[in-house]
Amino acid sequence: MGGEKVSEKPKTFRRSSLCPLVAAITGLVVGLPFLTLSFLTVLCLVPGTMQGVVEEINNLKVGKRWRLMEERRHPYVILRFHDAVMPSMFRIYELPEPIDEDEFKIYAYQDGWEVDGYECETNEEDSLINQCSFSGSKGMFQLSVNLFNHIPGRGIGDNTKPEVHYYVRK
Repeated sequence: MGGEKVSEKPKTFRRSSLCPLVAAITGLVVGLPFLTLSFLTVLCLVPGTMQGVVEEINNLKVGKRWRLMEERRHPYVILRFHDAVMPSMFRIYELPEPIDEDEFKIYAYQDGWEVDGYECETNEEDSLINQCSFSGSKGMFQLSVNLFNHIPGRGIGDNTKPEVHYYVRK
């Protein structure tokens, strides 16, 4: 009997009843932060709608000889951390010549907008206004209208033409 080999039975590992529980907890610990971060990233980066803002700014009165110089749109973002991400639109118009306060009021006081504030800075020498600002509201919308006359020989550059800035936000 000396030469017989005893065959060894392969060792089998018994699965512990804790393995599924450990796997589930590991999956939650690793997966939940990843899913949360992915969800928040999508909420912060996906632009929403400009509904209403474009219509409101398109309905504002502008002078016939005004030239649109710049337009910027800022769509709504679902998670907002400051007011800058509210849906808003901004337009800058160049005017052919300076306008007086009465003419500015025609474009500042728009139909249906409630006045929240109005202020003009007038030059005492020639009664021309240097700048005016108007703010108003209409339902859920806010409006700002600013006039910068840029009168040659005063303040900002001699070659700069007057501008009116419209800003509408929800």
